[in-house]
Amino acid sequence: MGADASKLDPPLTVAIVSRDRVYRDSLAQPLRRFALRVRNLQMTESGETADLDDVDVLVIDTDALSAAELERLNRLHARWPLVEVVTVTGGLPVEEAVEALRAGVFTVLQHPVADELLVETITQAGRRHRRARARLEELSRASYAPGSPAEPARPKDRKTSGEEVQ
Repeated sequence: MGADASKLDPPLTVAIVSRDRVYRDSLAQPLRRFALRVRNLQMTESGETADLDDVDVLVIDTDALSAAELERLNRLHARWPLVEVVTVTGGLPVEEAVEALRAGVFTVLQHPVADELLVETITQAGRRHRRARARLEELSRASYAPGSPAEPARPKDRKTSGEEVQ
């Protein structure tokens, strides 16, 4: 479990946001052991974070997901829609966890989280991020002339021994 993270090329970039520097560092240690690039970010008083353009997965350590936290998640997704968010919390009522998922959080983990589970979860989120980014890049490279179909034309139906093949 978790060892798959080292097979990703380039390695996943994970940003950890927590008000507690010691906890940020303790989350970063197992991620670095599994060859993930880690950026420790401190949350500002307004709840904003630094630039996340090169980040695959954002790990947010929080005590609770208040309405303000959910609003911050919505702002994050508006600015960086492809960044996957994993929330780590000490305890979260089911209703708040559901709201977090509705706000776009990949998953909610509860303290204490095993290193292997944390790495595996981040790896899954990172793979989803990379698939979405690759698909978006593929779509942005596709250029269709005005009036041409958005999809390649299907081959014409042909008949083989009296049966139609589509």
